[in-house]
Amino acid sequence: WQMGILLDPPGLRRWNGDMMIMKEPTIKIFVSYKNRHQLIKSDIIQPIQTGRAIADEIFEDMIGDDTGDNISRENYKYNELTAQYWVWKNYDKIGNPDYVGFMHYRRHFLFDSKKIRPKEKWLPNSNWYQFERIDKDYLEFLEDKKIKQTIKGYDCVISKAYDYSNYIHKTLIEDYKNLYMQKIEHFYLMLKEVKENYPEYTKTVEDVQHGCIKYIANMFIMNKKMFFDYSNFLFTIETKLNEKIDCTGYTEDECRFLGFLGEILLTIFILQNKKNYKIKEIDTSFILNTKQNQTKIYPAFNKNNIAVAMSSSNEYVPYLSVCLQSLLETAKPENNYDFIIFEHTITEENKIKLKKQIERNNISLRFVNPIDLLKTYKLSYSGCYSIECYFRLVAPIILSSYNKIIFTDVDLVFLTDVAELFNTNISNFPLAACQDFMWGAFLNLPQADWKKYATDTLKLKNKYDYFNTGVMILNIKEFNKNDYSRKILKKVSETQYRILEQDGLNAFFQNKIKYLDTAWNFPIANIVYKTFLNFMPYTSLKKYKKDKQHPNIIHYAGGRKPWACFNEDMAEIWWNYARKTPFYEEILLRMMQYNLGQINQNNTIIKSAFHYSRDKLKYWRYKLLSKITWGKKRKKYKQKRKALKSQLKQIKSFLNS
Repeated sequence: WQMGILLDPPGLRRWNGDMMIMKEPTIKIFVSYKNRHQLIKSDIIQPIQTGRAIADEIFEDMIGDDTGDNISRENYKYNELTAQYWVWKNYDKIGNPDYVGFMHYRRHFLFDSKKIRPKEKWLPNSNWYQFERIDKDYLEFLEDKKIKQTIKGYDCVISKAYDYSNYIHKTLIEDYKNLYMQKIEHFYLMLKEVKENYPEYTKTVEDVQHGCIKYIANMFIMNKKMFFDYSNFLFTIETKLNEKIDCTGYTEDECRFLGFLGEILLTIFILQNKKNYKIKEIDTSFILNTKQNQTKIYPAFNKNNIAVAMSSSNEYVPYLSVCLQSLLETAKPENNYDFIIFEHTITEENKIKLKKQIERNNISLRFVNPIDLLKTYKLSYSGCYSIECYFRLVAPIILSSYNKIIFTDVDLVFLTDVAELFNTNISNFPLAACQDFMWGAFLNLPQADWKKYATDTLKLKNKYDYFNTGVMILNIKEFNKNDYSRKILKKVSETQYRILEQDGLNAFFQNKIKYLDTAWNFPIANIVYKTFLNFMPYTSLKKYKKDKQHPNIIHYAGGRKPWACFNEDMAEIWWNYARKTPFYEEILLRMMQYNLGQINQNNTIIKSAFHYSRDKLKYWRYKLLSKITWGKKRKKYKQKRKALKSQLKQIKSFLNS
């Protein structure tokens, strides 16, 4: 008291003249990440990469568990507990906080007791609430001020204990017996070690052994003294178990026994020490979708940054790889290339493959998930069109720190350095693109309603002025200044367009764009499209033939792709790039499977062709019966007539070919 300081954990009371000032306790909560997931970070919340010493990729945007005294290399056994060990042994490196805690990338404490929770639960009759994703609304649960309010006056915050009598396994023993690839003898050995090393815990151990209560997920926030007491207890037992259990020959999941046993040890420690510490139990969350979402990214290079973006699904990764290979081979060493892939399904394994294939000192490859920006719109897609088509519409929002970008499809190859296209001056135009030659042919098709569609639905002032979105230069500043992305998304969500966002962009901008030389988006006239050339306007056909001699970009538009139909026009150029990619064998396998499917389909049609006359008579019979019968019979004959009509149409088409 004479020194003016009284130690009163968790804070310090400082004497200041006539008043006493309470120091606000410092808190650090570590969120463990082993793979790439959506990042959560604040003054209090700190992401940490677990198992960094044995990781394939180092996450530069967080600390790791592999410095100083650590067990990072044994993460495959300890799981997220390697982060706890590192914090315990390197406490001074984290600022020596009054409180320290741990959460997971998909499991968090809900620090707001009043905010509405979802109805869905991760476990039946639990306080683990299931959320779809981490969004702005969800992050309100994790605000620093709410964390401070929650911890105030307590030594420990932990998840509400789960009662396994509400679960299918009923007891902890039954639950552990049913844990995938875990051995019940490890459970019993752990209990034995606790009783031998901490005999005062014996009654608690027996209660846990025969009980149904558990604190799940190795999550807690403790003051420093309690944390050190717990860590000493936990790792004393875990070290002995690690020494006694030989995991030679164990599968990956079997090796995780120390992580699973850690949950039981936390339960034992909390139940044993409830009288010694003031403990608060709160609600927790389980996030279904933790895929890393980004809302803004910055240029990869400070100077001469050539930015190219494209959309892809995981299914399209092999063909994306070919497109990237063409970019790589036409790139020049004096330029810096910033490639950005908009996606929401590409696996980490495929991302690593693509990065190894494409990245150089002057070439960067990054991935961004734009899906959250599209969730408020009712977007239609089907057949050969998918949600990825709309990713280009939100690109200006995510890439707002850029001046302009090139956005392309992936079913194309570059024959000229993309920097030449990027350096095009587009002035104040919102975008630059190439005239779509095939559109002109569509309009001239006899017995088709494309002209009516262009006039009535797209409301084009000149129905032949139509651009293809397979290759575009987007003026980012112009887009964002006028909020074009959201305006176009609203338009395409309210109108049923045939060619989705391409029609939407044309309807929105009309002819108010800068037209590029069509050699920058040369569409291959595949076997189907060759027929269209006869209907192409003369001036377009003349330029089309000229572009074919020296295209800058070959666009394999249409349904028949070179990776499925190797005999298509100019397919050999695509295959020249394909054989240099890490996906070449997969592309070959897919092509063989596709063609085998076509052969089987044709064989079925040939067999049916022998019975064409008989089936035609059967069709007319079903048609008559569908007219003269009633109720269920009428419905049955209508369905049979419809199915047979489709089959006859297919056979007729085959016979005519």
